[in-house]
Amino acid sequence: MESEQTSLVQTSEGKYSTVYYDPDRDICVKVIKQRYSTRQEAFAVMMPMFADYMVMKHYLGEYVPDTTFEIVKIDESYVIQIEQEYLEGMTILEALAQAQSELLDTSKIADFLEMCLAMYSQTGRVPDLLYDVCPLLLSSFLLRNLVKAVYPYNPVNVLVTVAEGKLIPHLVDTSFSRKSLHPKYGKAYSRLIVWNIKAILKILKMK
Repeated sequence: MESEQTSLVQTSEGKYSTVYYDPDRDICVKVIKQRYSTRQEAFAVMMPMFADYMVMKHYLGEYVPDTTFEIVKIDESYVIQIEQEYLEGMTILEALAQAQSELLDTSKIADFLEMCLAMYSQTGRVPDLLYDVCPLLLSSFLLRNLVKAVYPYNPVNVLVTVAEGKLIPHLVDTSFSRKSLHPKYGKAYSRLIVWNIKAILKILKMK
């Protein structure tokens, strides 16, 4: 689908995308920075993103927000635009800290993490719950992994909201990490993600 951009309020910016808030529709809009000369070029790049989303939606269900993908014309070029419900939430570790002080139900977080592990077991692919970690932090994290430290890395691409006393996780990044697809270290990176998920689950079981 091709559409024209409307007035958006920028909320954050990363290496590959810029995130906006659309106040008219109360949604989050992620615009991929790469520009394409034709709609066909943009479509060819967008389709694998959509395929990733469909896999995650299939395995993780309610924990993946409904997401739409569009091709937007800007001047004489085209960009990929991803839209989701706008959410204000906490990170997983922030939510677990709040759960301890306010006696909130964490079962949905545990369910989400177990479903991520089940996806990995069945497909070899897993959501990047080390999202946006820089190489220096990753090196430090690898060291902690080697010494079997308990404290995990806090993923920023899962937003946790509160509903009726329950903590509800939402995986807002619906593409698999490029790092996990690397021909040399992709499998090792995916195993590191799995370790991080298990480390968070260990914290949950201790509470």
